[in-house]
Amino acid sequence: MSNATPTIPAISAGSVTTTSFDETELARICQVLEIKTRRSLEAASSELERELQVRERCYKGWVADGKLSRIDATDRFNRLTVATLIFKKLLDMWPDPEDSEDKDGTVPF
Repeated sequence: MSNATPTIPAISAGSVTTTSFDETELARICQVLEIKTRRSLEAASSELERELQVRERCYKGWVADGKLSRIDATDRFNRLTVATLIFKKLLDMWPDPEDSEDKDGTVPF
């Protein structure tokens, strides 16, 4: 596991900026989200990525049809992008059980 504090994008005034979280804060995120295994984190991350692809396709049409404003579409897409990136950073920090002495994949923090 790297000693560097990961940088995680966050929304600020409608644009993506960066925020840093340390391992204690990331462990708290895992606890709050009840993420106990790497596999559950991978599944959630995969679902977020799938949802981003769906929204990218749908939002274009909804904005063109006037069902959703461009600002709302951008804000919603950015928030989901941030959630996806947070989960990816959590995965990056979570040691792969195959590379670790602890093979059960439970929360390493």
